[in-house]
Amino acid sequence: MACDFFHVDTVLLRRLYVLVFIHHDTRLVRIAGVTATPSADWVTQQARNLSMDLADQANAVKFLIPIATPSSPLPSTPSSPQTE
Repeated sequence: MACDFFHVDTVLLRRLYVLVFIHHDTRLVRIAGVTATPSADWVTQQARNLSMDLADQANAVKFLIPIATPSSPLPSTPSSPQTE
């Protein structure tokens, strides 16, 4: 992952700075934030926010629920012990 700034000049002749993070493997670009006065504290906070978002996405899948299809039925599990 990489990060970079670029600037946008508005119609009212203001300059805004955009912080982006780029995923190299998927080529996904995330806009982290826009500000008129970037500072080290602001950039650090944006990186923390992205880190928390990525951690939430990694933990989003907690259960895998298999679905039976005619070509691949679910294995049968006995609901009660078998007696012979």
